Amino acid sequence: MFFAAVLAIAATVAATEVRFDPVYNTAGESTDVVACSNLAAKFPTFKSFPTFPSIGGSDVITGFADADCGTCFNVTFNGTSQLFTGIDVAGDGIVTSQTSFGRFANTDVGQFNASVVKVSKSLCGM
Repeated sequence: MFFAAVLAIAATVAATEVRFDPVYNTAGESTDVVACSNLAAKFPTFKSFPTFPSIGGSDVITGFADADCGTCFNVTFNGTSQLFTGIDVAGDGIVTSQTSFGRFANTDVGQFNASVVKVSKSLCGM
């Protein structure tokens, strides 16, 4: 039991790679272009997601209409936290909008490792 608790804590503090793709900055982009197009009825464009521009791809989403579409994460880097909604596949880590990335890193170059914790979807308005 103790070992399981330690593993759970370690999983929540493990660093996750965060990078950006400017496509997620496009407020009027149709949700039909991402893996989670199944969310388009409620969220037809990127700007319709309550956490916009903190949206993008996540490694928990593995394909079209995945059960994890709309997963909400609390992403923390350098003392700054943002809620992030996963709406697309990402390979490893998280891929967010350039604007969201810049709020963390004060740059639009590269990547960083952040603490990423899955939280209730309701916190992201899902």
